[in-house]
Amino acid sequence: LNVMPHFKQGAHDRIFTSMLAGCVALTDTSGYLDEILDPGKDHASYRLGDRDSILEAVDKLLADPECMQSIADMGQKKAIEEFTWRTNAYILDNEIL
Repeated sequence: LNVMPHFKQGAHDRIFTSMLAGCVALTDTSGYLDEILDPGKDHASYRLGDRDSILEAVDKLLADPECMQSIADMGQKKAIEEFTWRTNAYILDNEIL
């Protein structure tokens, strides 16, 4: 369960770290996360400040272990392909610098 810091246009590495570890990342959203991730497919999300949405998201995940495993698997695959330090270094070295 992740709560984004108050910068709402970025992401925190703990989201990608949990995805890389094969966990379901359950997080509130940001403009950036909305662009790069697909809720319900590679992570789970909730609305910050809405306690019921957190509880609903957790209940939904726990009620369907196969769905939870699918999200974890898709998240791990996406994180390995797009969100490792190696990938970031490659992008910086070859596409930005």
